[in-house]
Amino acid sequence: MPDKRVLILCDPFAPPLYSPRIMCMCGNIGRYGWTPVIVTERLPHVSFSTSVCRMVQLPYIRSRGVLSQVEWGVKTLLDILFGYKERWFVRRVVRSVDIREFDLIFCSTCMTFPLGAARRLSRRYGVPLVADLRDIIEQYGTTGYMAHRLPRMFGLGEYIAGLYERMNIRRRDRVLRTASAVISVSPWHRDFLKSVNGNSHLIYNGYDEKTYIPQDTVSGKFEIVYTGRIIDIEFRDPTMLFEALAQLVRDGAISEDDLQVSWYIEDKMHGRIERMSAEAGMAGCTRVNSFVSRDRMPGILHRASVVLLLTGETKDKGPHGIMTTKFFEALGVEKPILCVRSDGECLASVMHATNAGMAATSVDDVKRFLTEKYAEWKRAGFTRQNVVPEEKAKFSRLYQARQFAEVFDRCAAT
Repeated sequence: MPDKRVLILCDPFAPPLYSPRIMCMCGNIGRYGWTPVIVTERLPHVSFSTSVCRMVQLPYIRSRGVLSQVEWGVKTLLDILFGYKERWFVRRVVRSVDIREFDLIFCSTCMTFPLGAARRLSRRYGVPLVADLRDIIEQYGTTGYMAHRLPRMFGLGEYIAGLYERMNIRRRDRVLRTASAVISVSPWHRDFLKSVNGNSHLIYNGYDEKTYIPQDTVSGKFEIVYTGRIIDIEFRDPTMLFEALAQLVRDGAISEDDLQVSWYIEDKMHGRIERMSAEAGMAGCTRVNSFVSRDRMPGILHRASVVLLLTGETKDKGPHGIMTTKFFEALGVEKPILCVRSDGECLASVMHATNAGMAATSVDDVKRFLTEKYAEWKRAGFTRQNVVPEEKAKFSRLYQARQFAEVFDRCAAT
C-alpha cells in the first residue's frame, strides 16, 4: 500500500528551537505510512534547512535594511485589518505544491498563522484538515502577555490589544470548528479547545530519544543551567532561585567556589539577569550567554547538575497549561529539574508522575532540593535523576509520532 501524504503548513522555523515538534514528527511518521511535505514562511536572516523531508520556505519580507522595517510595518497593518498574510500564503502554497496530491492538511501553529490559509485550502480542495495548536491566547489569561507581542510602532494600548486578541480568537475558532480534529499540548489546552471542537486531542511536546540520551558527565562545577527564551520576567521570574542561592551560600550549605549558574538566553534579557544576580550577591557565579546551536544542547544538559525551568503560578485568570519543550529535553537526559515556581497544574503534575525533580512553591523548597543535589554532585561529580521509565517513555518523539499518525489515519479515512 502506498504511503499517504500529509501537507504540513506551519509558522516559520526560528531560533533557538526551530520547531522540534514538527521536525521530529516528520522524521518519525514515515514508519507509520505517512510522507510529509512542509510549506512555511522563511524569516529574514534565518537560515534553516532539513534533509528529513521536502520543505518549501516562502519569504514574506523581501526588502533589506530600513526598507524591511517599512515593509514589515505596512504588511502587519494590512494583516491586522484584512488578514493579508493568510491570503498571501494561500497564493504561494498553491504555486508551490499540488494540493490534490495530499490525503491530509496538517496545520501546526503558535497562536494563529497559518490557520486561515489551511482552512481555505482544505475547503477549496476537499482535503481534511487537522489543526495543532502549540500555544493559544487564552493560556495567558488576563495577564496582558499578548500586548508585548503586538507591533509597538502602532502604539497599541491595552484596549486595542484586547480587540486584537478577540479578533484573532474569532479567526482561530472559525478554523477549528471546521477542522476534522484539533491537537494541543497539555490537558488544559485539550479541555479548553473541546468547547470549540469536540474532537480535540492531547499530544504533549517531548524529547528526541535519538538526541537526548542520559550520560553521566563529571563537571568541575555544581552548575545550574537555564536554556531558552525568557521573554517576560513577570512570567519567568528567577527571584526565588536567587534568594535560595544567596541563603545557601551565606549559610555555607553550598560553596560559592563550587557554584555556577549558566544562562543561555536572548540577548535583550542579558542585562536584566545580570542585574538580578548582582542584587542577590550572585554575580561572581553567574554566566550569561547567548543562544547556542541545537547540536550543543545535549552536551550542555549532560554537564548540568540541575536544569532550571522558569514558570508562572497558575491562577484562575492564567497562565494555564504552559509545557516548555526544555522540560522534556531535561527529562530525556534524566537531569534533576528545578521548576521555579511550580505552576500548580499541568507541568507540576507531569513532573510528579515522572519523578523529574522539584516543582517549587517556596524558597525553602528550592533550598532543600539544591542541597540534596549539591551533596550528590559532591559525591559523584555529576547528578542523575531517577525518573520513572514507563512514564518518561510517553514523552519520546517516536511515541508522539505514532499518536499523530493515529489521528491522521482516522481523519483521512472519513
